[in-house]
Amino acid sequence: MTDYDFFDLTHLPFDPPEQAAQKVTGAIEKSKKELVAALSSATQQLEHDEITGKQSFLDTIIKKGSKDSIIGNDDKLTPAYSKLAEDKVKKEIEKLRAVVLLLPSHKFTDGTIRRHSKRTMLSEGHVKEVFRNAGFTEIPRDELFNKHYPKFPKNADIAYKELEALRNPENKKWTDFTAAEDLYAFAACMAGEPEKAAEYRGKSTSALKSLFDGFAGKLSGPHDKDPAGHLCSSLATYGKTYVFDTEDHRRGYEAHLKYKNPSLTELFAQMKSYSSSKQDLLDRELAEVYINKISAIFGCDYMVSVNIYNKEAGLQGELYIPARFEEEERRKREEETRRKQEESTAAFEKYFAAAEQALRKSDFELARIYLSQAQAADPGKKIKTDELAARISAEERRKREDDRKREESAATFEKYFAAAEQALSKSDFELARRSLSDAQAADPGKKIKIDELAARISAEERRKQEEDARRKQEEDAIRKQEEDARRKQEESAAAFAKYFAAAEQALLEEYFELARNYLFEALDADPGEKSKTDELAARISAEERRKQEEEPRRKREEEERREQEEEVWWKLSEEFKRERKKKIILVIAIASIIVDAIGSAIFQGSNGVVVCAIIGTIIGAISVLIYYIINNFAMELFGGELGFCACMVISSFIGSLRGSRGFFFGGIGGAIIDALIGWSIGIFVYFVSRWMYLTADDT
Repeated sequence: MTDYDFFDLTHLPFDPPEQAAQKVTGAIEKSKKELVAALSSATQQLEHDEITGKQSFLDTIIKKGSKDSIIGNDDKLTPAYSKLAEDKVKKEIEKLRAVVLLLPSHKFTDGTIRRHSKRTMLSEGHVKEVFRNAGFTEIPRDELFNKHYPKFPKNADIAYKELEALRNPENKKWTDFTAAEDLYAFAACMAGEPEKAAEYRGKSTSALKSLFDGFAGKLSGPHDKDPAGHLCSSLATYGKTYVFDTEDHRRGYEAHLKYKNPSLTELFAQMKSYSSSKQDLLDRELAEVYINKISAIFGCDYMVSVNIYNKEAGLQGELYIPARFEEEERRKREEETRRKQEESTAAFEKYFAAAEQALRKSDFELARIYLSQAQAADPGKKIKTDELAARISAEERRKREDDRKREESAATFEKYFAAAEQALSKSDFELARRSLSDAQAADPGKKIKIDELAARISAEERRKQEEDARRKQEEDAIRKQEEDARRKQEESAAAFAKYFAAAEQALLEEYFELARNYLFEALDADPGEKSKTDELAARISAEERRKQEEEPRRKREEEERREQEEEVWWKLSEEFKRERKKKIILVIAIASIIVDAIGSAIFQGSNGVVVCAIIGTIIGAISVLIYYIINNFAMELFGGELGFCACMVISSFIGSLRGSRGFFFGGIGGAIIDALIGWSIGIFVYFVSRWMYLTADDT
């Protein structure tokens, strides 16, 4: 008959086992009924055989009188039952030990013990014993949870809920508290300035405590029928007692405000509703996601986030142990092992190197002592120590043979060595090396001394090369500086000469400002020529002053000369015009006399031509004098055309009177005709005289 697990079939406890026979029998009967039901629904032969075998097993162990029976004739539990429980305990312990050895962590908590106890049905004592025997260390609860949990003020959650209640729009007896999200905003509302909540957050802790002391005093007294007053009084007392009494409590309260962040509250609710089984929340992948979110929102370090996660996920019984914590413990163990290994390796290397050093110095006794210490430090490197031991023995034998040869070559060595030092003092490095090579060939045993001298030769040669290179570099630098200075001097001299010449040219052309600009450029190009530029600057200033002094006099002389020329020209022009006009007027007057005389004679034919001509001539002569005087007066008074117009009118009028019969002999018709003829002749004379006048002006 196949042996089945009695406790798996009956689901009875085994560590410790159930001691009531009646309960054991009841559990067996219940299991048999479940097997009968399962048998009726079995469709496969293997499944049928399995169920039948379990039924036979249960029938056998409860058959009274059988040696394997767990129920005696007295209906009490037999030692066979205890033996089954002991075997089951041992079996589960072995299974648990195999699982524990595979765990990455070497730490456990009381929650870990309870979880494995529930899974294996072993007692917590046996589970803890398995962990301890496997080398695991128990983590105290305070170390993992309480030590890293945020420190909030006492009753912070209660105060938070009271603020929520106070924000109810119905609580407006004191003031409008709808903006009282925290104690700072509550204080601003109490002070009647809710819009300045941000300023209250910036107040000192002592100032806030004084404010809340005042609020608490103002709100003292019963508030049985005043819910808002009761809440305000409670919050004022809470603020002065638990929040603003110390800086630490205030920081804790501000941390609690962050803890009540809606994002965190939503995250906590999501965690709690994620699964009905807390085992899911112990899953490392899921837990780390929530822990990282908590850290990002709350702004805390990793371990604080771990403890918040354990609390809000309801894992205080069996805490989630982060892999980072376990890895830290494993790292410490590995570092300890590595440190010990490194110490052993370091000790071995130290003693082994000392043994080799002693061997190089031919101190064979000391080399063997160091080699023995190296073997003790790390026995696992026996091959390496045996090899060095052989080398020590061989070197000791060789040394005894070499001592004799060394004595013979000592003199030769000293000679070549001295020659090498002498060559080194003269900086003849090639000869020094050849001599040193000869010294080494004469006595190779003095390698240290040879190496030291070889190092000195190399160092001295390098020093000399570096010195030569530095000297050459300095010479090149000096030469380059000189060339640069010479080139810059030449460029400066050329620029100076160019700008200086330009300044002189500008001075010659009396462009003083331009001359100064060129002079500044010349001075910038070569400041060493300051005396020369100063001399030219003085010349520019002197020339500019001279020109400034001569300018008014020159202008005054030119003005006087121009006025004199204009005055002479005006006088000459006026005199010339006046003379010409007088001549023209005289000619016009004479012509008028002649014309008037001829006209009078023609129209006075009945009285005789000669008589009329004589009379017209006499009267015309008198008219000429009148013309001359009047015309000159009119020319001086009016000038130009206006004067000639006056001459025309006067001449025509007098001529008309002179040639009219009505003037001498009467006759209206003749007077009119003669008057018209006189006016026509006057007009003709006007145009002729005007043309002659204009021609005379143009000339």
